[in-house]
Amino acid sequence: MTLLAVGDSLTQGYGLDPDQGLVPQLQGWLRTRGAEVTVINAGVSGDTTSGGRARLGWSLTPEIDAVMIALGGNDMLRGQPPPRRRARTLMRCSPR
Repeated sequence: MTLLAVGDSLTQGYGLDPDQGLVPQLQGWLRTRGAEVTVINAGVSGDTTSGGRARLGWSLTPEIDAVMIALGGNDMLRGQPPPRRRARTLMRCSPR
């Protein structure tokens, strides 16, 4: 299984050693529990829900089986309205 992790700097692992970020930690955790999974890091520092939505289409390649979305913190830091509406839109924009 291939899981695409879309998110901001928290997903990306900004400022951390490569093996200490969310994505490698999640992949390791899942594998120790028997999951045959590869987690792809699609985190971009500073990303917002609209930015994630914009890149979701070209990120969903045929080998992606599932998507994890972790966005919204930067929207709030920028004073944008709560991302509930945009998050729902993001979830509906899958090209499949």
